Amino acid sequence: PDWVEPEPQSRRFNYDSFGWLPFANGVKTATVEQYQKGLEQSRKVYEHWLAGWQSSDVADEALRELLATCQREQMGVALFLMPEGSPFRAWYRPEVRAELNSYLTRLCHEHGATFLDATLWNADEDFWDGHHLLADGANRFSQRFGRELLEPFTSKILGPELLSQQSTSQRR
Repeated sequence: PDWVEPEPQSRRFNYDSFGWLPFANGVKTATVEQYQKGLEQSRKVYEHWLAGWQSSDVADEALRELLATCQREQMGVALFLMPEGSPFRAWYRPEVRAELNSYLTRLCHEHGATFLDATLWNADEDFWDGHHLLADGANRFSQRFGRELLEPFTSKILGPELLSQQSTSQRR
């Protein structure tokens, strides 16, 4: 929090105790009309950008520096791609998606980090607009994230003996 300017009172968000800000006021599911409207808004913003994605030199340098620091300090790191609905994923050209996955895989290999692609983890109806999870979808994602990435990753970093000695509340 010390790294960023405080938000003006008029823009303060009501994050929960886990730092999560429910999207669309915590709506659990969207109607077909709401989803289509949200998806169209996302398409206008992201379709062109995703189709032509490429790593920038500045972002690449910053990420490599961060990963090198973590590696030097023996800090475990995992990079993952968040879930996306099928229409949202379709806005990437196939070669762009392949390059993104190759880039992240290469970075993780070079720096001993874990890479996980979670883009397929949620069904389209879990999203408000193809990339923002609704409350029920976020809950399903979080459960799977804990099971498939967080528990194994934490076990790898802490070791199974130390992890098993912690209570469930200590591991969350």
